[in-house]
Parts: sequence; structure tokens; C-alpha cells
Amino acid sequence: MNLDPLIALGIKPIGYTSDIGRGREIIASVSIDDVKGATNVGKSDQPSLEKVLQLKPDLILATDHHPYQLLSAIAPTVPVPPNFETPANEAFFKEALRYVARVIGKETKAEEVLNQYQHRIEELQQRLGNQLEQIEVSLIYYSNGYVYKPEKGHDAGTDVLIDTGLRYKLPPSGVPFSIETIEEYDADILFIVSFEQRSLSFFLQHPIFSHLKAVKTNRAYLVSQERWDTRGILGANQILDDLFKYLLEDE
Repeated sequence: MNLDPLIALGIKPIGYTSDIGRGREIIASVSIDDVKGATNVGKSDQPSLEKVLQLKPDLILATDHHPYQLLSAIAPTVPVPPNFETPANEAFFKEALRYVARVIGKETKAEEVLNQYQHRIEELQQRLGNQLEQIEVSLIYYSNGYVYKPEKGHDAGTDVLIDTGLRYKLPPSGVPFSIETIEEYDADILFIVSFEQRSLSFFLQHPIFSHLKAVKTNRAYLVSQERWDTRGILGANQILDDLFKYLLEDE
């Protein structure tokens, strides 16, 4: 499962899974320092049961992709759902935090963490002032020559932008990124999450991206995949860090 909620609740696991990207270990929205001293038990989609067994855990938090029966033979295992039946305006990362908090008895801590996040949202809104209703922002993911739009209620980037109250331009499902549909993605400010080792200059010179208003006015920003491609509260706060940085750069 995503380590983000556990670390946010002040719990350091004895074992964890990770992925490899760009030749190094990656844990979404969590630094390697956060799990220093813990044992890596394998890839997120294929943990080593032998390593898990050797750790003798009291509790295993897993996903629905993990072998529940085998893991539960080692220790009590709780699958963390990939999705929740959330209220219309509630973000996945908030529900995930509350779910994990209920499992480990940290409900009060979870609400403290969420309140801190909300206070940061309100601070950003206050500092933006009238710009809050004037600025239109867009967020896109780029991978292997294709552009993807993040999903509301699934990706923290979208949920954080909605929480801010900014005019967030979310293209309709099924609309391809092309010169003909460019207006669906156009906005005053553009955040780009690249899943490849691309520099900002690649997008500034791209035949389609170069037509975007944000690119023409130097308000297109290449942001970190590890910070924005997240579904946790720590990642949401890292996204907020970038919003403070880029939206208030003229302050």
C-alpha cells in the first residue's frame, strides 16, 4: 500500500515496498529517510513473502493486488481499498488517511493532519486574494508521447487544485490532446508532470504545447512526478508547496 498515510500518522513501518524509476528506488511522496532502518520487502506489486515472514510483523497493510491469504497466514492483514465511496467533494487521500488511522487507532492524529492541510489551503487562498477567482490552472501528465488528465477523487493533484478554489480546467474524458482540442487544456497556468526524463525546454518547443497560453507567457511549470503523482496527504502537502512557490512567485 501507499506508505504516505502511515508516515503522516507518525508510524514508521518495519518493512515496506517500493518501485524503481530512473535507476533508483522510489516511494511515492515519501523520502528514503522516512523509512531509514526499515526493510525493503520488494516491489509494490510483488512483495517477497519470505522477507515479510522474517520480519514477524504484528500487522500487515496491503492492497487488493497482494496475496491476502498468504499474507494473513503471516500476520493479521488489512487491505487498503484502491477507492472509497467518498462524498462528492471529498478527496481520496483524505479518506485513505482516515481509513488507515481507524485501523491503527490514530483517528485524532489523522484529523490534526487534515486540519493542518486545511489551514494551509486557507493561507494560500488568503494570499492569492482576488487572483483566486481570476487565475485558471490546468494539470496534465505526459508519458511516451501521450497526454493524460488526472482523475478527480483519485489523483491528489486534481483534488488539491479543487480544494484551493482556483478555476481548475479539467478536460472532459475522452478528449485527446491535439492541436484541434488544445483549448480544452489551455489555461493561465499549466503544471506538467512528466513520467519521462524530459526538460521544460522539451515542452516549450513542442509543436502542440508551444500553442498553449501558459507556455507563451512563461507560466508553464514542469513539476516532480514523485511529488505530484501521489494519492496521500504528504504528497498533497508537497503539491501545496509547489502551488505556494509558483502561484505566489510575484508576491
